[in-house]
Amino acid sequence: MAACGHLGRAGRRRDRFAPQYQTPRRSSRRSPPKLTMPMLRLPAAEREGFAAGFRIISPLLPAIFSWGLVTGVAMSKSVLTVPQAVGMSLMLYAGSAQLASLPLFAAGMPLWTILLTVGIVNLRFVIFSAGLQPHFSYLSLPRRIALGYMNGDLGFVMFMNQNFANGYVPGKEGTYYGITLSNWAVWHVSSMLGIALGALVPDSWGLGFAGTLALIPMMVHTINSRSTMLAVALASLIGVLAFDLPYRLNLVLGVIGALAAGMVCDELAARHAKRLALANPVKVPIPATPPAAAAAVETLETRETLETLETLETLETLETLETLETLETREDGAQAVEASPEARRSAGERRR
Repeated sequence: MAACGHLGRAGRRRDRFAPQYQTPRRSSRRSPPKLTMPMLRLPAAEREGFAAGFRIISPLLPAIFSWGLVTGVAMSKSVLTVPQAVGMSLMLYAGSAQLASLPLFAAGMPLWTILLTVGIVNLRFVIFSAGLQPHFSYLSLPRRIALGYMNGDLGFVMFMNQNFANGYVPGKEGTYYGITLSNWAVWHVSSMLGIALGALVPDSWGLGFAGTLALIPMMVHTINSRSTMLAVALASLIGVLAFDLPYRLNLVLGVIGALAAGMVCDELAARHAKRLALANPVKVPIPATPPAAAAAVETLETRETLETLETLETLETLETLETLETLETREDGAQAVEASPEARRSAGERRR
């Protein structure tokens, strides 16, 4: 009975103090991971580059908004449904290709014809990607695909205007994303608004012409050389003359003509500068040695000369001492030979 009472008291004591000493049980449910903004994990140089890219593209955002709104309104008034228009805007992300494909959808053309048209209109992005390749070739394939998707006409021009060096440059990727991501966000917001409110926007507002007028003054400051001026003039001429070509080929031909004109002008300018450099070589003046440096050099040369003379004198002294020691050794040997009786005896025998 006593044992039972003792066990009962021990059990009650354990139950009383157990919550204080028991370790808390782990819940079977895992705690949700902490959400952190990806931008905060980027290096400081990339964050600064992103902000700089946004400042670069910000003057063009009203024109981009106008173009996106026009494209959204056009898609809402076509045969496409709202989900189809939204999906097309997100996948293509190219206003000219979207507008070029709408008449083909309305005419009931085959899918391969529509895809071919879109591919031809977007051929300029192949040229843009080739221009970006030296800047981002060190990145992995998924990151380069993301860069290619974010690429656009204005984004490419604004980024190339910064004149970054090829290869890795701190802040360069952030600058690219600051330009292109701002372009992408404003474009899609305005496109979605145009798709949703397309029926409320009359055609008489002329939003497309307003977007063109907003783009022209923004692009004028990029013309900063004769080769650029010639490229712009040639692209404009080709675009106007080839306006009636199907599939909007005038855009592709204008881009190719501008690139060719710019490359030819740059090559001719480089050759002309090389000829001028060969005809008039520039003589680079040799800077005069400061007096203090000249005095220091003379002091060092004097010290070296004195050390050389001391070394030569030491060598001559050593050679003289060695010569004297050799002569003394020979004389001692001769005297020793003459003083020995055996030597005199042998000399007398030789005389006999």
